[in-house]
Amino acid sequence: MQQAVAYLNFGGQCVEAFRFYAETLDGRIESVTTFNDSPFGDHLPMAQANKVRHAVMHLEGLTLMGCDGLADHANLSHYRFALTINLPCHQRAMKAFMALAEDGFVIRAFQSMGASRGFGTVIDQFGMLWTVVNSTPMPQAEASY
Repeated sequence: MQQAVAYLNFGGQCVEAFRFYAETLDGRIESVTTFNDSPFGDHLPMAQANKVRHAVMHLEGLTLMGCDGLADHANLSHYRFALTINLPCHQRAMKAFMALAEDGFVIRAFQSMGASRGFGTVIDQFGMLWTVVNSTPMPQAEASY
């Protein structure tokens, strides 16, 4: 069964927040990567490069994901969380993205990103921020960052 995962935007305090949640809620931080760790990190200003690009934490029966966000998304700063769904079928993920985008606003078009066949972000017609992912790995030769 697929589950929606809360993706939290901390605007610069992701590491501190995840440490607090791990200690307070007896969670386990699985990973924290910065923009500097990514292939495009050297193209960002140092202040941006050191921000958290993606973090994952597990609590009892719950997975939280988070980031610090980027300055070019400052107009989305009032969106402190997004619902993230990871659908294993590329066609199903694209169909879900297109349905959520109808009468909504596309932030990032659904397209390949990194080793993922599909990744897109949309604000639906009800004002909810969604990230739709198809994590079916792409052949290494096709992966793009």
